[in-house]
Amino acid sequence: MYGSCESSTCLSWLMPENTIPAMRRALALGVTTLEMDAAISQDKQVLLSHDPYMNADFVYRPDGQPLTKEEGKALKLYSLPYAEIRRYDVG
Repeated sequence: MYGSCESSTCLSWLMPENTIPAMRRALALGVTTLEMDAAISQDKQVLLSHDPYMNADFVYRPDGQPLTKEEGKALKLYSLPYAEIRRYDVG
């Protein structure tokens, strides 16, 4: 097993990338180096996110329905407060 894990490739088949659960799983599997991407919410909270918007490939609305790609790209993380972002399900 490799000692490092890029967020977008190592465990994406197992867990949603750039999530705390994925990072914990990687560490439990013996990975010693994690790579992650960060974004900042409107109210200056740090988030793990590969994209600067809600990625419709794995983000679901608060009502459980999938986002369209257009909806996801319109939901820019820097323009949303952290409490609103937390309402969405990333897996």
